[in-house]
Amino acid sequence: ENGVWRDLFARQMRLLEGRVVPAFFEGVEQLGLRPDRVPQLRDVDEGLRRCSDFGVASVPALISPKRFFTLLSERRFPAATFIRRREDFDYIEEPDVFHELFGHCPLLTIRDYADYLQRYGQIALSLPEKHLWRLQRLFWFTVEFGLIRKPEGIRIYGAGIVSSAKETPWALEEPSVQREPFDLV
Repeated sequence: ENGVWRDLFARQMRLLEGRVVPAFFEGVEQLGLRPDRVPQLRDVDEGLRRCSDFGVASVPALISPKRFFTLLSERRFPAATFIRRREDFDYIEEPDVFHELFGHCPLLTIRDYADYLQRYGQIALSLPEKHLWRLQRLFWFTVEFGLIRKPEGIRIYGAGIVSSAKETPWALEEPSVQREPFDLV
């Protein structure tokens, strides 16, 4: 498991240089994420609490939308505790600990971002359950696969891109990708 983490971490850190929002690297440093071992949830939880009063909660891979939004509303990000196998190195259907801790947690060190996710969870829980899919979809196109325009160019902030070797260059450099300005409607 540590070897899989090490290889994923090293590959992504190289790929993300010049492609991700700089705050991502600051978050990696603040959380003490290192290439040599899978971080322990309690250590990441403590780091997030120091930075933004957010935290992580251990979950069994996929959870219901209601549980997901409840955790966000409580300032806890759901994190699976398993890591992909070497045979699934490039793609895994369910989010694993690499996606959760490496992809999501560095930006959660930013208090405004953490506050946003908490409020997002609160708003989701205020809606009838039949409408949760709308907020799931919005989450998908922002927090999971979002890009942001910065003065130096378009940068990645979505965790699904941050944690994927194929998505990282594809999202920014593939000519056929449609990069649309954000429009809530």
